[in-house]
Amino acid sequence: MAPAETGSRAGSDAVVASIVDAAEYLRNLAGALARSPIAPSELVALVFEANGRDIDVRTKPKAHPSSYPALRDMLGVIGTSCVKEGITVSQLRRITFGDRQVTVEFAGKDERPVTRSFSIEAVIRPATPPAAYGAIPGDGTASRPRDGIAGREEDRAGRKPSQI
Repeated sequence: MAPAETGSRAGSDAVVASIVDAAEYLRNLAGALARSPIAPSELVALVFEANGRDIDVRTKPKAHPSSYPALRDMLGVIGTSCVKEGITVSQLRRITFGDRQVTVEFAGKDERPVTRSFSIEAVIRPATPPAAYGAIPGDGTASRPRDGIAGREEDRAGRKPSQI
């Protein structure tokens, strides 16, 4: 694998895409990236070309907080979702890593680009100062959503993102 910089390339020797499903492929990719000097907090995007045999690894120093989740966790959830939806390695086009979500772009059945968004907030769980949650009037207790993200998030098509 090439050094950690924008435009670095991961050749076909690092991850074989020909006879594996998307979950195994992404698991192998996470392992290859874990052995490289690239930190998950530096990843901006993975761009797939040549049916997954050529991967452009785009990085930027300090692109995300140091609390960014492990790449194997994120790619594990994405890979499992791809298998469930029938998305193959050859359909993968790009995985973009944002501070709050990861977006997967792939070729749909008619070769049009399709995206899926995965929230990473469930993995990061930032520490919240106790003073941020006061007593709820009339209730006497403070509560916080435990099973998801507070607020409303949607991808470009108006769907709620899956949670990693």
